[in-house]
Amino acid sequence: MKRRRNRVFRVLLVVIAAYAALWALTAAVGPRTVRPLMISALAIDDSFRELRTTKDVYDAVGHAYALQFSSYAPFCVTVRWARSDKDLGSAETELFVWLGRPFHAYSFRKSGWRRERPNQGDAANRWPPDGPIHFMKTLPLQAALTLASDG
Repeated sequence: MKRRRNRVFRVLLVVIAAYAALWALTAAVGPRTVRPLMISALAIDDSFRELRTTKDVYDAVGHAYALQFSSYAPFCVTVRWARSDKDLGSAETELFVWLGRPFHAYSFRKSGWRRERPNQGDAANRWPPDGPIHFMKTLPLQAALTLASDG
């Protein structure tokens, strides 16, 4: 009985070690092979600058992108990406199966990651502004506009 328990324990230990080794290999090498694929798919060229996190992309002015890689299991690499091209930005999460070579498995397009909105960092420099001009609400300017329109 004792030998059988030791053997089951050893087999379980080997399985856990193999699983951890495959996961570590996927986390170390998988993103390096997926990265060039994502850069070409997003049409990133030398005019884009890379940012650290995807949250920083919407506040950036000009061409910017960010890629965040994670591995939740062996042979699975997820990429959360964000890209800003002047006025519009978008972000998604992609799932790749990595077997020495990446294979695109799924796009989480309807998961709430995709956003198309104006670049917030460039909004302060835009003229004419999108909203109402706030200095027109002062009392002397309103009186002047009233007098000018009546006359």
